[in-house]
Amino acid sequence: MQCDQDDAILSFTTLLSPKYEQKANVNAIKLLIPFYADNKEIDQINLEEFMELFAIPDSLRDVCFTEIKDYVD
Repeated sequence: MQCDQDDAILSFTTLLSPKYEQKANVNAIKLLIPFYADNKEIDQINLEEFMELFAIPDSLRDVCFTEIKDYVD
């Protein structure tokens, strides 16, 4: 695969866009939740433990809470 200047510009601007970064963070959290929660009972799922296990920054606490809640519902 060959990359050209347009690919580099797209990559650079995408990484700098908060909208795309937030969407990527949400999708990453959605991918991680099953690895954490699949062998647990609902009462064993712990937001703090999940965030610590995957080194998720506190700035994404609300996203984690929402996505875990959606996952178990």
